[in-house]
Amino acid sequence: MEKRGDDKILLRAKTAASTDKSQLSAEYFDDYNKSKALQQSQQLLLVERSDRIRSLENMITTAFGQPKFYTQGDTIMSDISGINIEGSSNVSGIAGNNSIANLGTISGNVSIALNELPDATDADKPGIKELLSQLQDAIIQSTYLPEEEKAEALEQVKALAEAGKTPQESTKQKTAKTAITMLKGIFSGLPAIASLVEAGNKLLPAIANLFSLG
Repeated sequence: MEKRGDDKILLRAKTAASTDKSQLSAEYFDDYNKSKALQQSQQLLLVERSDRIRSLENMITTAFGQPKFYTQGDTIMSDISGINIEGSSNVSGIAGNNSIANLGTISGNVSIALNELPDATDADKPGIKELLSQLQDAIIQSTYLPEEEKAEALEQVKALAEAGKTPQESTKQKTAKTAITMLKGIFSGLPAIASLVEAGNKLLPAIANLFSLG
């Protein structure tokens, strides 16, 4: 991308060798002309979609900023590399299952993991079980978070729940640090007015403190 003058930019995109560049160019300008004709409300929807894309970019950048391995529960994932993007919607090469499981199933698995944690001894001071339960509810009830990101966020809550059984073990602390970082990346794309943002700002530091992450 290069700046041209005060109000123009030159955008270059690398394409596959087999791409019909003439067809690609025609499709681009067709979409461009349509977007110029959109009503303001429709343009705002496009802006919101762009925010979702930036949120995904933040998640990927965060993952690559971590060491070459991390723990997810008792499983070690390694060498997160080789992300390939095909067309406009297919992303491959990310460690993990590419399919998005049913949210109800994922949430149920989170609840099972939470039930294995001890209750807080002080009713006025919530423990890891209570904090994660609040975070789970906030994620499920969020109206701003897409289903795919809800599923990913709940998976991170499950990882925290499993790590919370022995929160002072170094491997569990690494798991917790990775999960919290991923959750922050997911929440970063939400509007400031979203209740999930407020919940995350309140709960994540408290959760990190229970893992002695500072």
